[in-house]
Amino acid sequence: MTARSTAAALGAALTLTVSACAADDPAAVDDHNQVDVMFAQMMIPHHADAIAMSQALLDADGVDAEVRDLARSVADSQSQENTRMNDWLGARELERVDDTVPEITAQDLAAVPADELQEVFLRQMTVHHEHGVQMADRVVTDGSSTEMVELAAGMVAAQTAEIEQMDVLLAASGTGESS
Repeated sequence: MTARSTAAALGAALTLTVSACAADDPAAVDDHNQVDVMFAQMMIPHHADAIAMSQALLDADGVDAEVRDLARSVADSQSQENTRMNDWLGARELERVDDTVPEITAQDLAAVPADELQEVFLRQMTVHHEHGVQMADRVVTDGSSTEMVELAAGMVAAQTAEIEQMDVLLAASGTGESS
């Protein structure tokens, strides 16, 4: 082997070794920027608020099955997304976020008279989702982490569909659309 072919072989081996090491490091594979980090750190408490609102509705009596199913779906999906975002932050040695919410949110909804609870929940959750869609849109546009961009795009799709569902539920209840 000539010096040139030895150098080429060593260069190729080094490239493969560095590439293999990078594949084991999620931060190296999935570059991220401040938009991705802020999204995860801000969306976790935002989701926690929606989970608390949903749980308050689920704890109430006299809630229509379709509204109850929606609340359960919101709580379940956003809880899973919070876990995913906190895992993503932790894998990059970034600050994880406490996903508990002050009791005030649940107390506020619990104080609503039973005959108004569904409408108030649907209206508040619609506004809450609209804000969440705005937050997620920013990551879709300006984020650099493939995982966060894909998660945000999924949130936009899911929450947009839920907003449409809530508008239909409000219209069916005779209270009109949320917007």
